[in-house]
Amino acid sequence: MKKILSSEIGHYMKLIASLLVLLAAGILLSGCLRQVSCNPPHVQIGARCCLDSNNNSVCDEDEIPPMNQTPQNDTPANFTNMTVNPESNKSQVIESDFVEFFGAGCIHCQRMAPIVSQVENETGVNFTKLETWSNETNYDLYKQYEPVIVHDCGLSGVPAFINMRTARAICGEMVASDLKQFVKENSNSSNE
Repeated sequence: MKKILSSEIGHYMKLIASLLVLLAAGILLSGCLRQVSCNPPHVQIGARCCLDSNNNSVCDEDEIPPMNQTPQNDTPANFTNMTVNPESNKSQVIESDFVEFFGAGCIHCQRMAPIVSQVENETGVNFTKLETWSNETNYDLYKQYEPVIVHDCGLSGVPAFINMRTARAICGEMVASDLKQFVKENSNSSNE
């Protein structure tokens, strides 16, 4: 009887250990994404709910016009570069074409901080850092660029680095040489 009970306890302990490993793996793989639950007919795209009538994984209201069309004044490429400073809750001008969207408490963002600083020092480019998890104004700006981020990165999340002039993005943890290459490919020699 004791052997059977001991065997059953061992089996349940292995099952619990397996579940804990799966839970830990799920947390690590999920990265720093906002959790969203959508009600039909809306679908989740990135970190929000919206309509996607043509099933192309881009919200209908964020469809980017084909490259041969001139952007309208309300597209992200013509954003006025105003945002709210999370510490002072006052508007500030985004002085660089390069922006880093990050989330307070995002471990991936924290790991990128010294790399971003290194790249800034080595290239002379400054990233405007915009916290998106607790600052709704910054999150709204992030949502404007989300189609570009999803297109270039394959998913929506932070850290996301974007050049507002070229509307190109690179995302996630990376080595300094990758971020420097992104800066090089998206720099305007007359501005940077």
